[in-house]
Amino acid sequence: DQPLLHLGLASAMIATETTELLADAIRHLDVVTTIEPDNASAWRQLAIAHGRSGDLGESALASAEQYLALGMVQDTLRFAEQAINRLAEGSPSWFRAQDIHRAAEAL
Repeated sequence: DQPLLHLGLASAMIATETTELLADAIRHLDVVTTIEPDNASAWRQLAIAHGRSGDLGESALASAEQYLALGMVQDTLRFAEQAINRLAEGSPSWFRAQDIHRAAEAL
């Protein structure tokens, strides 16, 4: 249950560039981002894993989360907009992208 162990394992899985390991890496990173929602490194790795899996909407959402955690407003807005445009309207991820966009506008 240690987030750093999950992050390290997921990062190693992603670094192998083995497509079959991406789903497991994403599961490990989901654990990290649930426990530590402000962990920008975990969000970055999650964006990479989703991107390599071909899920560009979730990749953009994870990038938006990363930049929100870093306080980088313009990048947050850009990736949140990409996520909103790529994710299924009305899905939980789409609503999260909307929330991130509003949070960045308020900064």
